Amino acid sequence: RIARLHGRLVSFAGNERYTFEDASGSITVEIDNEAFPAGKSISAEQKVELTGEFDEGLRKPEFEVDRLTLIP
Repeated sequence: RIARLHGRLVSFAGNERYTFEDASGSITVEIDNEAFPAGKSISAEQKVELTGEFDEGLRKPEFEVDRLTLIP
């Protein structure tokens, strides 16, 4: 099931995993390097839209990102 999240990437956890935060809290997201916009750096203040799917088969829920879009 596809979902969209709107918020910020607040930290890098290593191995393509990041901490995503929005008004409801935070979750670990997995983002392949290719999903990031080429030549753009993303600060913790930059708002993003993440499109992907929740993976609940792990120890704690994680969101696998298919597409990352910067929100102006």
